[in-house]
Amino acid sequence: MKKTLISVFGNEIDPADNTAVACLPFLKQKLPDIEFMLQDPTESLTPLGDPWIIVDTAIGIEHATMISSLDDLEHVKGSSVHDFDVYMDLRLRQKIEKLPDLRIILVPQGDDPHHATDHIVEYIEEIVKE
Repeated sequence: MKKTLISVFGNEIDPADNTAVACLPFLKQKLPDIEFMLQDPTESLTPLGDPWIIVDTAIGIEHATMISSLDDLEHVKGSSVHDFDVYMDLRLRQKIEKLPDLRIILVPQGDDPHHATDHIVEYIEEIVKE
């Protein structure tokens, strides 16, 4: 069986953009068979699988949300400058047909990492069952 790889975006230093990063230790503990990779979205992004599962922090949402379309992402406010870079990179990949099936799990900015982790795990388990 192929190992599931998941991208985690965020800024380890900026509290406004590190909720997803703060969840990493708990995610690794709850889902030891899945590999979580912290990726810097300001650099060249590499899809880690198909579907490409991304966990990121967002403002403008009240609870963890999963989207599978970039059109849905337009309705969520970004939490930092890197979100614009991520969005543009993903749109460009989509335009040149180099974007795999996508699942983005967004966690609310400032959410408790334990609480957010529980929701992230539910979404990941749902995706893995597909």
